[in-house]
Amino acid sequence: MYILSSDFDGTLFVNGEISEKDRNAINKFRAQGNLFIINTGRSLPDIFHQFDLQNLEADYYIGSNGSMVADKNRKTIYKSEFSTELSKEIYGFFKNKLSEEVFFIAIDSENSTGVEFYDKDFVFFKDRYTNIEEAFTNNIITMFSQARDKENTSKIIEKLNIEFGNRAIFNNTAPYIDITESLNNKATGLNVVKQIESENLIDIYTIGDELNDISMLTEFNGFTMSHANDYMKAQINQSIESVGELINTILR
Repeated sequence: MYILSSDFDGTLFVNGEISEKDRNAINKFRAQGNLFIINTGRSLPDIFHQFDLQNLEADYYIGSNGSMVADKNRKTIYKSEFSTELSKEIYGFFKNKLSEEVFFIAIDSENSTGVEFYDKDFVFFKDRYTNIEEAFTNNIITMFSQARDKENTSKIIEKLNIEFGNRAIFNNTAPYIDITESLNNKATGLNVVKQIESENLIDIYTIGDELNDISMLTEFNGFTMSHANDYMKAQINQSIESVGELINTILR
């Protein structure tokens, strides 16, 4: 049995769609007894919604950059909560130091998203959200923001790293900034699945295109998308055109 762990945005979901080639390859891969995992920075409720829209299924769903894992029935089997104290510190830094450089700061809990906007004209990409104060009353999973200038994302993250050190991970998926507890990354979530599915496991393949994918691409048999930036390609020496092409390579 093989496992394939795929990033979503920019890897499986490209230019607003999942190609028919990738869709057919995933169905073929699973039909032969292998496991397909979606491994994303998005929250679990968000990725469930996206898969419903696409009429697609996965064997496991890893959300919030490894902070939550759900099985194929969408039952949560792993959860790492974000410290409320730390999340309030990070929120305060965005509000007091970065509000002119980002559109918003958002907090994801298991079932909702709380947002504070710094641009009154900004159109948020989620239909349902609440205010930031209410978010702090829930079990926090992750935080995220969006730079006003995509090219400034790295500089914002530098400021965050100087302020918070290794207390949190600030993932650069420009223009977005995904924030998780320091022990969580995409490899963390994938290792949860590996422990469960170790029997009859031959190999684990991974594919992605952004910096938050590096943990799983380096720890397992990783491929970057061919459109990934030069830094990603320098870290991972295998690249490929699509999820479907990687599946066909695995099944040869």
